[in-house]
Amino acid sequence: MTSLINKHKSRFRSASISNKILLIVLACSILSLILISASSVYRDYKMTAHRQLDQLRSMAGILSSNSVASLRFNDQETANEYLASLRSEPNITCAVLFDADGQVFADYHRDKSCPTPSMPDTVGEQTSARSFSFSQKIDLSGKELGTIIIKSDKNELWSQLYMSLLISSLVLVVALTISILLAKRLLPLITDPLEELANLAHRVSEDRNYSLRARKRNSDEIGMLVDSINFMLASVRQRDQAINETNRNLEQLVADRTAKLVEARERAETALETKSDFLATMSHELRTPMNAIIGMSSVLQFEDLDESRARQIEVIRKSSVNLLDLINDILDFSKIEANRLELENNAFDLVACIEEAMDITAAAKRNNRLVYCVNFDPTLPSHIKGDVTRVRQILVNLLNNAFKFTKKGTVTMDVFHLPADRRGSERIQISVRDTGIGIPEESLKSIFESFTQANGSTSREFGGTGLGLTISYRLALAMGGDIKVESEYGTGSVFHFTMPINRVDSLNSIVGKPLAVKQPPAILLKNLPNALDTSLRSQLTAWGCKIIGDNELPITDADIKITSALCEDEFRAVEMATRFPSSERIILLAHSDHAPLIRKTTAASVLTLPIRIRDLRNLILKFIDSSESPFTDETTPFAAYPTEKWKDLRILLAEDNELSRNVFLHHMELIGLEIDTASNGVDACELVLENNYDLVFMDVRMPVKDGIQATREIREKALDKQKPWIVGFTANTEPEALLDIKKAGMNDYLAKPALIGNIAEAINRYFFQRHRSTTTCKDA
Repeated sequence: MTSLINKHKSRFRSASISNKILLIVLACSILSLILISASSVYRDYKMTAHRQLDQLRSMAGILSSNSVASLRFNDQETANEYLASLRSEPNITCAVLFDADGQVFADYHRDKSCPTPSMPDTVGEQTSARSFSFSQKIDLSGKELGTIIIKSDKNELWSQLYMSLLISSLVLVVALTISILLAKRLLPLITDPLEELANLAHRVSEDRNYSLRARKRNSDEIGMLVDSINFMLASVRQRDQAINETNRNLEQLVADRTAKLVEARERAETALETKSDFLATMSHELRTPMNAIIGMSSVLQFEDLDESRARQIEVIRKSSVNLLDLINDILDFSKIEANRLELENNAFDLVACIEEAMDITAAAKRNNRLVYCVNFDPTLPSHIKGDVTRVRQILVNLLNNAFKFTKKGTVTMDVFHLPADRRGSERIQISVRDTGIGIPEESLKSIFESFTQANGSTSREFGGTGLGLTISYRLALAMGGDIKVESEYGTGSVFHFTMPINRVDSLNSIVGKPLAVKQPPAILLKNLPNALDTSLRSQLTAWGCKIIGDNELPITDADIKITSALCEDEFRAVEMATRFPSSERIILLAHSDHAPLIRKTTAASVLTLPIRIRDLRNLILKFIDSSESPFTDETTPFAAYPTEKWKDLRILLAEDNELSRNVFLHHMELIGLEIDTASNGVDACELVLENNYDLVFMDVRMPVKDGIQATREIREKALDKQKPWIVGFTANTEPEALLDIKKAGMNDYLAKPALIGNIAEAINRYFFQRHRSTTTCKDA
C-alpha cells in the first residue's frame, strides 16, 4: 500500500503544471460537491423522517379520541372500524388498540404477514431500521382506558433518499464537468506564461543565448517573475560581455606577460651563464696567484732554513691554505646559489672518509692540546654510495667549527647507524660534540644563514666568513639529509648531521668485526681522558677484547696496556712515556708533534690523535697471537715517484702567468727535470709541432688562444709521433668544464693550485698509462 502511494506521489510530482492544477481543481470541486450533496441528502432524510413521525402522532391522537367511547363501552366493532380507516395511508403497516389490562382490543394489519406488536413499555415514538412506531395512552378523566400503537414502514423515506441521491449525483457530475471545462479554459492564463518561461530557459541553457527575453502578459506574480528573469538574462549577458572583454584583455595580458617571462627567463639564463663564466674566471684568477704562493712556500720548505725563517715560511703556507679555503667556500656557495651543484654517487669507505676528515682538521690544529676522537657504531656498513668529497667537506666544516670555538676540553664525533623505519630508509647520524663556548639561544635559529656567526665579537675574535655551516647545511639538504644543532651557551655545542645511505654490500666494516683470536686479549686502559677511555672501551669491546679497569686486579694479567702521554709540554710527555718498562706491551697515546721524540726515547708503540681504527687494530694484532693479517693501505701506480725514470722526458708548460710558471719550474727542479715553457696557446702549438714532447701541461685559460683551442689544433695538426700526453691546468672543476677538457682531447687535468705531489702524480699517471698501452700492444 505504501509503495502504491509513493508511486502515485512520484507520478503526481512528475506531471506537468497544467495537469497538477487540473487535478487540484478537480479534487477540490469533488470534495466540495460531495460535502454539499451529503449535507443536502442528510437534511432531506431528517425532514422526511420527522414528517412521518408527525403524521403518526396526529393519527394516534385522532384514533385515541375516537376510541375512548369504544373502550368505555367495550365496543370492539366500532374500534376496528376506526382502525380500518388507516387503509387510506399506504405507509401504515399496522395499528393495535390495547385495553387497560394490556389485551388487544382492536387491530389493523395492512398485510396478514405483518406481526402484531406487543404492549409497549413506554409511550412515544420509536425508530428501527425498517419502520417508525408511535404509541399513546388513552384515558378519560384521568382514568387509563388503554393504549394505541401505530407502525409505518420507511418506503417513502427511502424513496425520497434515493431521489435526493440521484439529484445530488447529477448535480455533482454536471458541476464537475463544468468545473473541468472552465478550468481548462482558464488554465492557459497561468500555464501558457509558465510554459513560455520554461521553453525560454531551455533555449538559453541549450544555446547559451542570453539575448532572449520573455513576453510579459500581465502584472501579476507571473509578470513579476517574467521581469525578474528578463533582468537576470540582461545581467548575465552584461556579465558575459564583460567576461569576454576581460578574457580578450587577459589573453593579451597573458601574451604580454608570457613574452616578458620568456624575455626574463632568457635574461636569467644569460645571467646564469654569465655568472657561471664569471665563477670560472674568478676561480681561475683567484687560484692562479694562490698556486704561486702555496707552491713557492712549499718549495722554500725544502731549503735548508734556520728555525726563524722556517717558521715564517710555515706562517705564509698556513695563511695561504686558509685563504684558499675561504675562496673555496665562496665559490661553493656561489655554485649552490646558482643551482649548479652536482653530487656524485660512487662507492666509498665510510670509516675512512670520517677518519680523513678528522685527520685534515687535526693537522690544521696540530699545536692545540685538545682531546679528540671518533666513536663508531659497530653496526656501520662497510661501504656506501654517495659523494665522498662532499661528505668529507661537511664533516671538515663541522669539525673546523668545533675546533675554532674550543680552547680546551674535547672534540668528539659519534657515528650512529639508524635502521630503516616507517619514516624512511636507513640513515647515518654523525654528531660532532665540543666543549667550547657554545651558541646563545637567540643565535641558534640563524646559525645556518649565509655570512652569519653567533655574534659580531665571535667574528672578530675567531674570524671566518660564516659560510662553512651554510654550505654544509645546503649540501646536507641536497643529499636528502639534514643538520641540526643543540647548544648551551658556555658549555658546548652538538651538531647532528644525518643522511640516508645506500649500501654497496651487507657486510659490516672493520668497526664491528671481532678479532680472529682463540682467546680474547685482556687490555688495561690507564690514565686516559674520559672521552678517549669511552671511545676505546666501546671499540675494543666490539672487537671482543676484555677490558681491565684501573681498580681491577690483577693488572698484571693484562695482555696490552694502553695509557696516556698527552701533555701540554713535550718533555713532560717524554718523561711520562719513559716511566714504563720497555719489556711491557704498551701503547702510548700522544699528540702528533710529541710523537717523534717519544718514539726516539722509548720502545713503546705510539698512537697519535686522532686514533685511526686500522692503526689501533694493527698494534693489537702485533702483540697477540692471531691468524688475522694487519691492514695495509692500498697502493696505486702514483704512490711512489720514480724520478730516475723521468730524466729523459720532454715536458712543455703552457702558462700565461709568470708566477705560476716560476713555481712550476721550481717544482720541476726539485724533481730534477728541465722543461720548456710557452706563455700562450699559439706559442704552445708551434712548440709542440716543432718538437716531440712527451708531456704538455696546458693552462685552460690563456690569452691569444686558450688551452682548449690549442689542444684541438694540436690533435688535428700533429703527427702520431708528435701527439703528446696533455694535462690541463684548470681552476674550474665543474662537470661541464671537465667535459669540455675531455672533448678537446686532453688526457688528464690538475685542479689549481697544484702542489708538487699533484704534479708528480700526474707524471706517474702518464707513465702508468703508457706502460699499460705498451704492454697491451706487445700482448697483441
